[in-house]
Amino acid sequence: MTDIMRVSKAAIAFATLYSDTRFILRWSHEWRQWNLIGGHQRDGETPFACMSRKIASELVMSPKRVFVAKTPLFTMRYESASLRTGKQTLYEVVVFGATVRARKIPLVTDGQANNLVSEDEVVSGIGPGGTLVSEMTLRAVDKLRELRAVVGRVEREAVMP
Repeated sequence: MTDIMRVSKAAIAFATLYSDTRFILRWSHEWRQWNLIGGHQRDGETPFACMSRKIASELVMSPKRVFVAKTPLFTMRYESASLRTGKQTLYEVVVFGATVRARKIPLVTDGQANNLVSEDEVVSGIGPGGTLVSEMTLRAVDKLRELRAVVGRVEREAVMP
């Protein structure tokens, strides 16, 4: 009998404050690591609807103060063992950009901590307090950097005679 691989669909965002370039990360007590804002999609929910719901609830802010780009930056697909089940899982993650119209973020919501973290800090794999950054967050930042490099090459080639 062949096992069917578990599939997990999620939406996450590179969320920043209006006047800051650092990413908003959220501490998960359950997973004991830092994550980009976001979460699992409900059945029948679009990635955009999921992201809009998660960012407003995780930051405890009015949706009017949060702008989520309607077009995703990219989608990631990868296999990894689930922290919850231990089973090999196919992750399908839609990644958005988002801006929060506020001078500061709530540092604690729903018993979870939020923090502003630079891209270089995220890439190091170590978040605030010497704790881990999630695999999904690391993969998303790697993909973002890869896309920036491609755009940079295209821009340089476009201006060359």
